[in-house]
Amino acid sequence: MIALAGSVVSAQSEKLYGSFEDSAAHIGWEEQSRDPQLREHVQARVDTFSDAELAGAVLMPSFEKKVKPEVFGKLLCDIRARSYVILRSDTSKALVQSVQKAYTKACPKTGVTLMVALDAEPTLMKYRMPSIRVPNTDTLDNATNETSATAIAEGLAGAGIIFNFAPVYDQSYVVNRAKSYMSNRMYAEVTGSSSQKSDTFATIMWQHGIIPTAKHFPGHGEIEKDSHKQVVSIDNVYELNRFINASGHGVPVIMVGHIVVRGGEWDTGGLPSTLSSRIMTDLLRKKVEFHGLVVTDSMAMGALNKYSDRSVKALKAGADLIVIPPDPRAARARILKVMQTDSAFRERVRDAVFRAELLYAVRAAR
Repeated sequence: MIALAGSVVSAQSEKLYGSFEDSAAHIGWEEQSRDPQLREHVQARVDTFSDAELAGAVLMPSFEKKVKPEVFGKLLCDIRARSYVILRSDTSKALVQSVQKAYTKACPKTGVTLMVALDAEPTLMKYRMPSIRVPNTDTLDNATNETSATAIAEGLAGAGIIFNFAPVYDQSYVVNRAKSYMSNRMYAEVTGSSSQKSDTFATIMWQHGIIPTAKHFPGHGEIEKDSHKQVVSIDNVYELNRFINASGHGVPVIMVGHIVVRGGEWDTGGLPSTLSSRIMTDLLRKKVEFHGLVVTDSMAMGALNKYSDRSVKALKAGADLIVIPPDPRAARARILKVMQTDSAFRERVRDAVFRAELLYAVRAAR
């Protein structure tokens, strides 16, 4: 049982917030990740990384429109990043290959195959990969959710993209759904239902070799404002059980949102959840017992404008992968500098890289 606002989840709160129900085929990545030989192999590889390589491996820069693949590939090489997320509408296999080619040219000796991510939610496909036409998330029933997820997974796999920052597990229980910023990006679930559609979407991704992500912990469904532009907050972790479901279902990645929790057991003291060890370590790791990869929402969003050194703070709080640092070179330099003077932080970075590399290895061996 998970503590919610100072008390264990009761039958009444389960009716409101939803309870765990393994409604789709379980994703078995965690069982595979316990294989001693696989873990030893991954650890041996991570042990060969220099501090400069470790500092770059925890960063996931964005490839945005008007940026040339040659320029972006060199950036990834310069900071020794091992992954990136596409933020443009011309996503294709050719585009992915052009970045890999530019990276390999700039870093011919690394032998790194870049891990590529996309925000491939059904609602966002028109902006990210318009060649794949699917309905908005909030309009999907069980059947159309499966066909949409399959189309997306096949499209991503065909383009060489292995990381999907979807599905959304957010849900609105208290705030009027129509007022939620996430309204058309959330599945239309009845109060008290399980996260069946999100679970199914995640399972289909994994079956096609795509790493799915549950977002936005601890829940963005009750928020009316846009964290891309400003600080947003909730007064309770109303959607917590949605993410307990995700973890129990075996979703290997959870994305944390820039959400301030004001009041209750999980009060963040005014900090966004992405900078709060109370949320990422105490709640997500210890209470929920999530053992997968913890990634941040875009670190370039307006909700973090007043925070300096945000990549270091997020890593210290428990993040494993810093998504879209505003200035990747500066972020990597700062992480490296702190690593050289703080042994505990260096181990935190090494652990983060190990988690990512282990997940990639499980995916490759599945």
